[in-house]
Formats: sequence, structure tokens, C-alpha cells
Amino acid sequence: MTAVGENPSVDLSVSIANRNGKDFLRGCLASIRSGTRRISYEIVVVDNGSTDGSREMLRDEFPEVRVVANETPRGYGASHNQGFEASRGRYFLVLNNDMTVRDGAFDAMVERMGRGDNVGLLGCRLLNPDGTMQVSCGRESSVLRMIADDLLPARVQA
Repeated sequence: MTAVGENPSVDLSVSIANRNGKDFLRGCLASIRSGTRRISYEIVVVDNGSTDGSREMLRDEFPEVRVVANETPRGYGASHNQGFEASRGRYFLVLNNDMTVRDGAFDAMVERMGRGDNVGLLGCRLLNPDGTMQVSCGRESSVLRMIADDLLPARVQA
């Protein structure tokens, strides 16, 4: 999440790139809707030529979501740049369509950013469905670390 605007109309803009991920996207959006209570937010879905009914699902089930409709696929970065251009929030967050947002997570992130101690970038903890931390995040990467991750049994971090 990064700070962006000086005169925002919402606290948080969430950009989600999608291509034929209707079921994942539905779950992601439902988790945001049900678990975000104390902040104002908007969601911008950049749809990259989906043919699985994603756009119709958005229209019918999540009419508050702004959709940027690309007829042909764009890359991940280009898609989120489009999301950024369409956003109005004080803070901007890039989210994958297969993520589930835990209850209160966005509220806590925006409150942390707003403390005024010059934080310019914030990342969240990525968890597996069983609640364990994903080993791909929260650590420095090195060749030795990658080899150890492949050879050693999985570790759970507190």
C-alpha cells in the first residue's frame, strides 16, 4: 500500500487485475466487503478480456466496483497502472484476485499508514489457507535461502 493523493475522496483504492478468475474474484471481493468497516474504500478491477462471465458477475453482484475493461490481456504492471489511474484514494493497494482479506485487515493497514510517522509503503503478511505464513514473504532472499527452502522441511514462523 502506498500513499498517493493529497485530496482523496476515499481512504483506500484497491486495484485487482483479473483474467478469467471469476470464482476467485468473487471470494476476494466478498471478503473485502464483509471485513472492512472503519475506512472508506473503492475497488477497481482491471479485467483483461475475461470470457468466464467475470464482468457480468461484477455487474450483478458487486455493482459498486469500478471496472476497467480491456478487450485483450495486458500485463500485470500495466493492468495495475490502469487501476492506479482510475483510483481516487488516499492510499493505493495492489491485490491479487485469489486473495482473501482477513476481517479488519484493511482497516488496520490504513490506520497504520495514517499515524503520521512518515511511512510511505506498507506490505501485509501473506498467509496460506491454513493460517501459516507463506514462506515466500517476510524474509530476505538469497541463493542459500532458496536452496534451503527446497531441501529442508517447511517451517512455520510465528
